[in-house]
Amino acid sequence: MAGPPLDLGAPRADELASIGADLARLAEGGERAFETLWRRFQPALAVLLAGKFRASIDPALRPRLDDEIEDILQETAISAFSKLREFRYRGPGSLLAWLSTIATRAGLDRVDYWKAGKRHPRLERALPGEGSSSTSASPGGRPIAHTGRGPSSEAALEERRRQVAEVLGGLSDRHHQIVFLRFFAGADWNEVAELVGSPSGEAVAMECVRKVFPEIAARLARQRQGGPG
Repeated sequence: MAGPPLDLGAPRADELASIGADLARLAEGGERAFETLWRRFQPALAVLLAGKFRASIDPALRPRLDDEIEDILQETAISAFSKLREFRYRGPGSLLAWLSTIATRAGLDRVDYWKAGKRHPRLERALPGEGSSSTSASPGGRPIAHTGRGPSSEAALEERRRQVAEVLGGLSDRHHQIVFLRFFAGADWNEVAELVGSPSGEAVAMECVRKVFPEIAARLARQRQGGPG
């Protein structure tokens, strides 16, 4: 089945296929495996926070969220790393679903601080991993290697993610979940059907073709014309 009419920045099929092996290496003490997993799913979590989560909060707080998404992602990484022993892998969709719950909780905690008029302390830690340069440090104290992208490519990537977040943030909860499970988490259609309450994998796949993809295309068209996504 053809993919959605948008480059979502989702992990490649081969990356998703290695999740189980990466988790096994991590269980054996391979911190580099967490870095690999985080790099794979961080873009999806950024889109979640900048899209669906952003749309759910008070509009007055959205500019602040835009400024602090990286901090929330950093807190998500730290929390996920500390709780990995609690996670039970149940298929490709389970890891992103688990990480999404942690990211949403971190976002809600940050919103609570804002509403209370408090200043949330900026964490000075980040992902466990290796490398020589990064904008964040890890729970293990080592920075993550730089992506190697230049300023122009980073700016283009951020703009594309903003557009994706705006488009996906406007979807219904059901359609948003279908897109995330299938294209970001790598769940097969049967797993998606089970999680969203569809009668079969074929039924939810056809729903995606007939309803979700056209809605994404329409939102993209409005976005290009300068209207709301």
